[in-house]
Amino acid sequence: MNQGLEQYYSGDENWQDFVKIAEQNTCLPDDYKMKIVQALKGHYDIAIVVYYRLLDESFEWIYKKNPALENLTPIECLETPDLIERLKEALMRMP
Repeated sequence: MNQGLEQYYSGDENWQDFVKIAEQNTCLPDDYKMKIVQALKGHYDIAIVVYYRLLDESFEWIYKKNPALENLTPIECLETPDLIERLKEALMRMP
C-alpha cells in the first residue's frame, strides 16, 4: 500500500516530459554523467534530473537522508518500484 509521496506520482508520461526538459537545459559533463549514472544504479533519467535540479551538489544529495523521501536517501529509493516513484515525484516537485 502506497503511503508516501509515491501515492501522488504524476505518472510515467509526465516524468518522461520532465526528463526531456532536464536534458534540453542541462549540459552534464561526460565524466560526471558516468559517475552519477553509476551511483544511481544505471538510472540515466534520474541522474539527468538530479543534476538538473542540484548541479554540483548532486552527489552530496543522493547520499543524504531527505524528509520528502520519509528520511530515506535517494539511493535507498532505488530499491523498489514504489520508492522509485517516490523519488521521481520528489524531484518533479523540487523548487
